[in-house]
Amino acid sequence: MNWLKFMKENNENKNEEEAEFPIRPMGLPKDVEVKLIPVSEIESAIMPEKAIEFKEGIVCYLDIMGFSKKQTNEDLEMTLADFAGALVRPAEQFIHIRFHIFSDCAFLAASIENAKDLLSAVRYAFTQWISDSILVRGGLAIGSYSAR
Repeated sequence: MNWLKFMKENNENKNEEEAEFPIRPMGLPKDVEVKLIPVSEIESAIMPEKAIEFKEGIVCYLDIMGFSKKQTNEDLEMTLADFAGALVRPAEQFIHIRFHIFSDCAFLAASIENAKDLLSAVRYAFTQWISDSILVRGGLAIGSYSAR
């Protein structure tokens, strides 16, 4: 049974405080102000001063299996959130690894000296994806790497 459907059916007459979620949904602290930012004011994520190049590096490409067969927007959104969410903690912990997530794919890169950390990040992500029933495939390669 779909986890989200199960949770909705078992919590439909309960408020958020009474709901039986395995992990309570995140909420913003009451003192945080949410504001809308017009698209025209969003700055580019391309930062030439942060360009990086490894003469010898390790790269990892990851892809969600069966993503194109998802049938509802709700299922698509949950899968994408869980996919990207599994990479958040490693991205915070391993600041010398480059993380790029786009659609149902992710690309990680690090210098060869940081290969152990990249593999640790991938291992952690896979444990999260398995627990969320998301099948992910990928590959690793060693070679030169350049990002601008």
